[in-house]
Amino acid sequence: MIGRALALLTLAATLAAPSVAAAQPSDTELVVVGLALVLPTYAVGVVTHEGSHAVAAKMAGAQVVKFRPWPGRDPRSGAFQLGLTRVTGLRGTTTRLGFYLAPKLTDLALLGAYAGLYYSEAYPDSSYGQLVVTVLATGFWLDFAKDTLLWSPHNDLVK
Repeated sequence: MIGRALALLTLAATLAAPSVAAAQPSDTELVVVGLALVLPTYAVGVVTHEGSHAVAAKMAGAQVVKFRPWPGRDPRSGAFQLGLTRVTGLRGTTTRLGFYLAPKLTDLALLGAYAGLYYSEAYPDSSYGQLVVTVLATGFWLDFAKDTLLWSPHNDLVK
């Protein structure tokens, strides 16, 4: 999952290579492209989040019973969720904590990768390339921060 997000960041940086003949896009064009990036960014974010839960469960020896990286209602609780990973066999408080915190660690790693990209020579020169990597980083930041503001019984950090 992390590999896919990093591959997308790499692809965006590659496609955003500077072009001598290309004019700078207008603010309106950047806003439209940014809005068009919402659904792909959402998809990458949910697969990364739920995939982190699944990988953590597998590493702990648990079994992934359900992996749903699209929105819907949880059949057990009836709560609307953007994605769902249901597992069995998580034993112990430390294992459960690792399972629930796995997406936060993934978000931190990807935000660290973005910071490394930003402060290195690899940051895209193109406005579109900068937009793509910034939108992705914003999605990971929102996923990391949302649980500090949204407290519900179905929230990862509340569980």
